Amino acid sequence: NLFEKTQQFKPFWIWNPKPVFLFRDLNIDWVEYMWETKDHITIKNKYWIKIVWFNMGRYYDLLKSKYIINLVFELDVNIWMGKRSLSCRIIDFF
Repeated sequence: NLFEKTQQFKPFWIWNPKPVFLFRDLNIDWVEYMWETKDHITIKNKYWIKIVWFNMGRYYDLLKSKYIINLVFELDVNIWMGKRSLSCRIIDFF
């Protein structure tokens, strides 16, 4: 899997940063706030993984109005309540 391959480049540091990926022309099917605080948002696409964007709730309205975006991200593993899943840490979008 792609995440495991990226881990072969460890240790990540200032001179060896994590690999960064571009998801071009991502069709957004669904955007939602994660909690009542509206600090975090979740983006879903029917062809890929769920994308959680922490501390970026301020972009909700913008993402809701866009149907296609480009995402720059790092792959990561999320462990929540003992369940492991692949996730993206979004760096930027346009």
